[in-house]
Amino acid sequence: MQIAVIGAADASAEEYATACAVGALIASWGTLVCGGLGGVMEAACKRSTGARWPEGGHPAGYG
Repeated sequence: MQIAVIGAADASAEEYATACAVGALIASWGTLVCGGLGGVMEAACKRSTGARWPEGGHPAGYG
């Protein structure tokens, strides 16, 4: 499964924390696709790379 994440580059602390949690969750299910350049996308991508991938999920960043 591939899930894309998009969001603001100037994310608040709460948005950043939420994106981190979402990135880890997505990576545990499959592949996270995002730009990963800043803010929400950066947080989701960063956290997904630290997640455990029981089913082989991984981040795919484009940017």
